[in-house]
Amino acid sequence: MTVTNTGRSPVRGWTLRWSYPDLEPAAAPRLSDGWRAAVTVDAFGGQAIDVEASHLIPPGGSVTIAYLVTASGQTPVPDRFTLNGVRCR
Repeated sequence: MTVTNTGRSPVRGWTLRWSYPDLEPAAAPRLSDGWRAAVTVDAFGGQAIDVEASHLIPPGGSVTIAYLVTASGQTPVPDRFTLNGVRCR
């Protein structure tokens, strides 16, 4: 995932959250690894919190994070993203 700062001010410290639509709790993905963020996932969605290397996103800048999950059945596609509580476009 890539988070891009389209604003005019730097983003210092961030939390990206997302949800998994229509996912049965038994099909919740299991996190196996994450990069450039501290990532957690559960049956309802997930979150990524910045780490020192990705703490600052300058105006026009971006940070790319990644994570690996396993799921029973099809891996869910995340949606409804927010960054620091603000809905992402």
